[in-house]
Amino acid sequence: DHEVYRALIARADLLIHHGEASRTLLRERYGSVAAAAIVAPHGHFAGYPQGGDRAATRARLGLPADAMVFLHFGLVRGYKGLDLLLDGFAAARVPRKHLLIAGSYAIAPSRQPLAERLRMAWIKRFSRRIHCVFRHVPDDEIRDIMAAAAAVVLAHRQVLNSGVAVLGMSFGKLVVGPDTGCVGPLLATGVNARYGAGDARALAHALERAAAPTRLAAAPGNAAIARDWDWTRNAAAIAAALGLARPAPAPRAPEAA
Repeated sequence: DHEVYRALIARADLLIHHGEASRTLLRERYGSVAAAAIVAPHGHFAGYPQGGDRAATRARLGLPADAMVFLHFGLVRGYKGLDLLLDGFAAARVPRKHLLIAGSYAIAPSRQPLAERLRMAWIKRFSRRIHCVFRHVPDDEIRDIMAAAAAVVLAHRQVLNSGVAVLGMSFGKLVVGPDTGCVGPLLATGVNARYGAGDARALAHALERAAAPTRLAAAPGNAAIARDWDWTRNAAAIAAALGLARPAPAPRAPEAA
């Protein structure tokens, strides 16, 4: 992988980082590179359909109407710290807590320890507080899944960028995530809860902080913060870095007399 990345970097005209942590990591691993580089935030997801139905979605998924629902969203992969998520959730002292795991399950049995496979099988069959929706969630269903949740949770042991963090903030959700890579600085811009990556106890404490009513009440402001991560602005910055002129706007048709 190292040589593949080095070959790609050598052929690139422009490197786009989502944060200074990415630029620093690249320099540490590959030294100085000839390609130009810019930092542009991961674009928002404000264009997704909004206004999901919390009550109906919770009823459909078997979630109590008054539950504190934490959402782990997206492809369920080993590197995303499923075991850490379960340990942190179990240790969190949050009244009426429930965990919703929604997304395609993409961990091959050969890569998952037997104990973890048995744990997941038990959870899916018997747990009343952990709810699994192991399938692809289409774009038009995301609003309902987000509406059902009070907060979004990331449990990576190592992570550089996270589209799910941007997605959660785009929907005005408080995001609980590791204070590492570009994710930590991104979460620091809004009403979120960070914790030391790889530490289940720290994750549990972050879940407890996230459940504070004052934080949850302020979290919808994250949507306005996310809207500033504008795709058009990013495109203009990329074009400028490549020395490309922005296309002139199409001429307006003459108005009828």
